[in-house]
Amino acid sequence: MAYPSMCYSLVVRQLTMDKDEKTRLERLVAIEERISNNQYPNMRALCQAFNVKPRTIYADIRLLRERFGIDIRFDRFRNGYYNANPGKRIPIGDLVENDYLLMIAGCAILGASFGNRMKSALQGVLSNLGKRLSFGVPDELNGIVVKSKMDQSDLDPDVMVQLGRALLQRRAIELQVQGGSSHMCAPCALIEQGNSWYLLGYNLNNAAVEKHDLAKIDRCDIQDNVAEIDRKALVEKYLVDHNV
Repeated sequence: MAYPSMCYSLVVRQLTMDKDEKTRLERLVAIEERISNNQYPNMRALCQAFNVKPRTIYADIRLLRERFGIDIRFDRFRNGYYNANPGKRIPIGDLVENDYLLMIAGCAILGASFGNRMKSALQGVLSNLGKRLSFGVPDELNGIVVKSKMDQSDLDPDVMVQLGRALLQRRAIELQVQGGSSHMCAPCALIEQGNSWYLLGYNLNNAAVEKHDLAKIDRCDIQDNVAEIDRKALVEKYLVDHNV
């Protein structure tokens, strides 16, 4: 039996009461993503992916079916599970409609500001959001923000994801930039100047804040060490010193 939509957030909260249940919720979301994105995972693949036994996966699939209403079926020809109703997905946390609308607007603005590669990646984000919303996301929303000038920056989505992860985890990063140079730093902030975007990073070798053109970063590798820095103070000092 599928629970009504107003019960979804309650189910999610119940599943996150302790560490073991939080781990299960993360696994449920990951399983549902693979099944709904036409990867057709089978029992063996799911057990290997999450290092659990078949009975655990069977219980997870039963929960996805009964509590979240996901129409999971097994395709014998493809030898894997699939979502027979792709419009039915696990809801994302406790976000309400206004939260989604703000996220949609933010993605549209970033897509217009960060270049064609980021625009394409963010359109994919909007598409994924649309699959989980009861009210839908029309395709024309992708074009609601138009810049008056051509973008000077064309940012790499993979680099942006790694930068975001490093910022959230307070990790140091090693940047590989065009020309072959390498920089070990702690990311501080993103700054826009002259219609281009830059990363302000605290260089761990010479203890100085440097500015790197985001469009010229070829690779960003997260390091194991935690970067213990005062980002706010470093950015404020940089802005004052450079009259930004």
